[in-house]
Amino acid sequence: MKLSTYAIIVIIILVAAIVGAYLGYNALTAPGKPVKVIKNGSEVSLYYYGYIIINGTPYIFATNMKSVANNNQTYLKAIDFRYPSSFSPLNFTVGSGQVIQGLNNGVIGMAPGETKIIVVPPSEGYSYNASLVHEIPRYGNISRIQNISISQFENKTGGVPKSGSVYFDKTFGWYDLVLNVNAITETVTYENDAYSGQTYYPYGNNVSWGYFVKYSNSSTIEYEIVTQINTYLPYGAYVSSITNSSIALNFNNYIAGKTLYFYVDIISVS
Repeated sequence: MKLSTYAIIVIIILVAAIVGAYLGYNALTAPGKPVKVIKNGSEVSLYYYGYIIINGTPYIFATNMKSVANNNQTYLKAIDFRYPSSFSPLNFTVGSGQVIQGLNNGVIGMAPGETKIIVVPPSEGYSYNASLVHEIPRYGNISRIQNISISQFENKTGGVPKSGSVYFDKTFGWYDLVLNVNAITETVTYENDAYSGQTYYPYGNNVSWGYFVKYSNSSTIEYEIVTQINTYLPYGAYVSSITNSSIALNFNNYIAGKTLYFYVDIISVS
């Protein structure tokens, strides 16, 4: 065979290899049956669970796998974990910005049936905004008798004020006794019904956030906020630090600024 013939064969082989890589095909798993791998523009369907590691222990923050969501012994849950509304596969187009950059980049090169743990650094995950951390005093005091507008009282208690009635105070967790309702000025005079030595929980006993009344008399109530690090509050903040004088409420996503880990199981690529 002539040298030129060999050169032509080599060129054909190289062209075929380049075209195959461009089309996203991997090695053959069976004769004549190529496996399509993930590249930019691929439509991917997968199962996953995401977790963070705190002091050497993994905590799940999200999943679409029922076996993971229902197993709290093997798969401990992060404080912001929410039980998924469905266990459908996660579908997205690679490179479209539908998922965070680290997860998007991590699935490139994978194929259907393949599993992998993807490590996402903070720079490719959820950004952290320091301005979303608010310091509040750990200690405070209020007047026992207060006068506020009717609308403020309704927001505070969720009820329409009536003289002589008591209402749960959603801010402090104790009860408010309505002393007077002035329809002309649209104001309410009420008494904070809180007593020394008692702790009141506005979000229920299952949420570690309470107001311990250190001192109470006919005119003044002095209190201390009692809570724990990583307590997640109903309005979206969590306690990120506690000092002798203040508490930091963090309104960032709990996983913002953290290294994330994703176990992924590729279902299909198209």
